[in-house]
Amino acid sequence: MAVEHDEYENLRLAFADEPAERDIATIVAMLDYLIVEISRIDIMSAQCLILARQSLAERIAGSHLRAH
Repeated sequence: MAVEHDEYENLRLAFADEPAERDIATIVAMLDYLIVEISRIDIMSAQCLILARQSLAERIAGSHLRAH
């Protein structure tokens, strides 16, 4: 049973050193959601999430992320 090229490509992407851009966008979207929800309960915790989001955005400065 031969393994197709696409399967090798999927494995290569799965074990790549850098996360895919869509994964980063997903993480940022989750942080945005958490910031909104947590800010209703605890502003200080929301502030920590905002700092985490800013740190992530700085690390991937090449991407175009809108500021929260």
